[in-house]
Amino acid sequence: MARASLLIMVFYLFGCAKQPPSSIAFKQQGREAIELSHWFFRGRILVKSEGVVNANIQWRHTVDSELLSLSGPLGFGKKKILVNEYGVSLDEGEGFQTIASNGDDFIAQQFGVFVPMKALSVWITGRPLIAKDYVVLPNGFEQLGWKIIYDRYKATSIGLMPHKLKASKDKMKLTLIVEHWGK
Repeated sequence: MARASLLIMVFYLFGCAKQPPSSIAFKQQGREAIELSHWFFRGRILVKSEGVVNANIQWRHTVDSELLSLSGPLGFGKKKILVNEYGVSLDEGEGFQTIASNGDDFIAQQFGVFVPMKALSVWITGRPLIAKDYVVLPNGFEQLGWKIIYDRYKATSIGLMPHKLKASKDKMKLTLIVEHWGK
């Protein structure tokens, strides 16, 4: 009997770690989040606006830069985007070429949607920007006119991290599904 109770308790705790109630998950991530100076994730991105962008994504964040690798099915159409203090550079297979001084504007030109990169690099870790006002929602928050919703969290080697994030503003909808988190 004790063994069965222990087993039920372990499954219950494991289930909570994988997909905690959203209000608890946001509180854990938003108020007690681990400050990460660098992180990496691999997953998928879907952006719907006037068109649709669907790609595999690898994102490496450091204190100084964001490096995004985007590719279609089977790796076709691979693009690497580097955003740092100097602006944004694009590599489509021939090496990085500096394209613009504003990363958000460049990404809007390339993909037809405006995405606030600096904000998204914080939002994906499960928390709002610290220096900006936000409104808490049951499973996320609103900030900078964007509604950020966390559908699921998962236990990773760096802590409890978002598995699925949905961001929307006006007619634009962005979904990030993270398959793997790392440092």
